[in-house]
Amino acid sequence: MYVLNFHNAERGRADRRPADLVLSEFSTLTKVTWRTWGPSGATGAGKLSGTWCLPRCATAPYDATVTLSAVVPVRGNGYFTRYRVRARLPADERAQADLDGVLPTP
Repeated sequence: MYVLNFHNAERGRADRRPADLVLSEFSTLTKVTWRTWGPSGATGAGKLSGTWCLPRCATAPYDATVTLSAVVPVRGNGYFTRYRVRARLPADERAQADLDGVLPTP
């Protein structure tokens, strides 16, 4: 199972259990520790930040859990295509944060 990751990779790269993961153009997870990773899904915990919470979260990102799901085959490999993030965010930031979305594939 892979996830297409744009962290320090402008064109994206196939990644497994990445420590840092770009979820969207607005949100990034860092220092991710993966608890599970397989064809039925992946779960991990890390630090969430994004354009919606700057400048505060640049130095104090939020604790978050992430679930990756909906594997599709691409050139013989499975890629996760959905993500869902859970984090305690202030109401004004929660409305702007993209906590549930679609992941790109190659």
